[in-house]
Amino acid sequence: MIVMSVWEEWRGRSMNKEQKKFSQGLEKVLREMCRRVGARYEDLDFSDPEWFYRYEWTLEEEEDFVKWLTKELVSDTQLRKDLMRYPTSRRKYLQRFAEMFTANYGWRLKEGGE
Repeated sequence: MIVMSVWEEWRGRSMNKEQKKFSQGLEKVLREMCRRVGARYEDLDFSDPEWFYRYEWTLEEEEDFVKWLTKELVSDTQLRKDLMRYPTSRRKYLQRFAEMFTANYGWRLKEGGE
């Protein structure tokens, strides 16, 4: 259960640089993140190393996203394969992966975290 240097892995494995497209699973997760903050997925430049600083969400919104991502990982084998180097079906590890993914690539928290 490693959130290895996920972004480097995805850049090399999942993103077609000419088309700027990610694997279906990663795109699904990024689109959901965008939807939750009112951002347009198509307008974000994911090649910018600080793309996730462009928007903010509350701690409650972040926690809700972690729950959503955990549920998706539990029920979607392909999503696990798309996102994880060592996919597992153990819920405990999937929840930890969702937490680490969000800590590393989630939107920044609103001032005060509320």
